[in-house]
Amino acid sequence: MKNKSSNEKVTIFIIIIFILIMVILLVLYFLGIIGGKAPSVDIVLNKDRMITYSKDKWKQVLPKDYEKYDWDKFDVFEEGKKKGNYSLYITDNKFYLFEEKDKERNSITTTEESLYLGGRIKSKFIEFDKEELTDKDNNYIHSVLLKEGVSNSDLNNYLRGYKVTYDFDNDDNKEELFVISNMFAYSVNSNAYSLIFVKDNNKTTFIYKNVVKAKNRYSMCSATLLGLIKIEDSNDVNIITKCGYYSYSNNNEYGVYKNSDNKYELLLYIK
Repeated sequence: MKNKSSNEKVTIFIIIIFILIMVILLVLYFLGIIGGKAPSVDIVLNKDRMITYSKDKWKQVLPKDYEKYDWDKFDVFEEGKKKGNYSLYITDNKFYLFEEKDKERNSITTTEESLYLGGRIKSKFIEFDKEELTDKDNNYIHSVLLKEGVSNSDLNNYLRGYKVTYDFDNDDNKEELFVISNMFAYSVNSNAYSLIFVKDNNKTTFIYKNVVKAKNRYSMCSATLLGLIKIEDSNDVNIITKCGYYSYSNNNEYGVYKNSDNKYELLLYIK
């Protein structure tokens, strides 16, 4: 009886040690000490570049680290709307999406304004609509353009023009974010421009601004809104932009911005 009791104690001791080891390993995994990656928000930008948020900071993921994200699951968004949840496969520094149970390995195609959201830190993509501009909107846009030195002849020739309505500064009132660009337009007389700005109680605050001479419009990039991201339980909205060039030989540019004290602070910009 005594030997049986001793054996039971040894067995219980071993089980307790095993459980403790498993708990420690799980904690180390979620802290990123083992397993290769710290907890983060991971974003693939337009099938093109990758950024990550960890320890209160945004940074670009370099190609040498892409393999760490191979076959991770990502929510995929296009034009502000969710497309689905897919597995990310990376080869030759290029990103591909696959259905988890797709035995034929047919990759999922996405548009030129796509964003893949993943990672072990809780995050949320704020879906948005690209609203058509009203006559009132255009009058307001024209006043902004004139203040930026744009000639009257170039006030209406934008190729890209829409607005997004949302509470960007957490004051319980919705603001209007405008995306306006005539870069690459054929009929530009004096000024080419690409602007992203927010209208809040008739106050204009720029997120992105580039106004150039018409002759330079094909060497500049045209900016657009790629995503709105909230991280964990914060109400702060991370505004992600893309600026694309006329020539595919140029790299796209991407920015991450956040409202701070009624200004839009640039957190990260990559070219």
